[in-house]
Amino acid sequence: MESIFESQVRIGIERLKESNFQEFIDFLFVLKYGHDYQPIKPKTDRGCDGILNGDTILSSYAPQKENLNSFKKKIGDDYSKYHKNWEDEYPKWHVIYNGELTADRKKFILSLKDDAISSSIQHIQELIFSEKWIIRRRVAEHLGISEEYFSMDIMKNVIEDMMLTEITDEDVSTTPPYLPKKIEINYSKEDVKGAKREYEELLPDITKLKIVWKNYSDEEIRSVKVSVLKKYNMLSENFRSRFEKLIELFSEKCPSDDIYRLYVTVVLFYCFEICLIGKKVEEEK
Repeated sequence: MESIFESQVRIGIERLKESNFQEFIDFLFVLKYGHDYQPIKPKTDRGCDGILNGDTILSSYAPQKENLNSFKKKIGDDYSKYHKNWEDEYPKWHVIYNGELTADRKKFILSLKDDAISSSIQHIQELIFSEKWIIRRRVAEHLGISEEYFSMDIMKNVIEDMMLTEITDEDVSTTPPYLPKKIEINYSKEDVKGAKREYEELLPDITKLKIVWKNYSDEEIRSVKVSVLKKYNMLSENFRSRFEKLIELFSEKCPSDDIYRLYVTVVLFYCFEICLIGKKVEEEK
């Protein structure tokens, strides 16, 4: 089932028509493939909307109004230009369509070139959601999707990844926080100011997390808390070191994804705020 963010991405792509869709494909492919993708200006394309991996010509299609006959005419014209101008040097032809490829449409593409590649809107979505969160955020910004949808979706993913850790019978405290004091007794004197500033910067995202948190059952929330507590109790050294190690451990699924790592930090700061990890202040004892 699509999340709200995934649904917003699909709707955003469906709304793109003609040159706006080609511009989006250029944007997306440059993000994903870098220098392996070469955009081509629409007015001079001669049947080529972009070149991928030095051997594939792209044909993008997103009409204002579309039916099977108009699909066949446009794709047929694109293939004729590709065959005439590009095929000798670039043997692969890839049709990208921002709708659903029905059997008739797929069959027509293959009738033009039996090894043609074709991608529907579902393939475009799969490409986007297989990428790092930083690329997903760039796509969302390009499509004009609210940051709220993005941040809620990544927090949902972080929480559900944390649920995968085995549940034990550890005691999990949910005592209300006394945060400034709590930071002071858990961090060394030189780290207190930085920790308070980091918490303040993450506070808007922690507020969003509390909204996402309400969508889960008590048992699901407990599994996240136990997962965090279990790993925290396995660590030693000072609180800061243990906290940073927790970030590393819970970011293992996406080790080089800075956005995912940021939202792992948000969840862990919330666990600190609700007194799940770290020393307690006197009022909590």
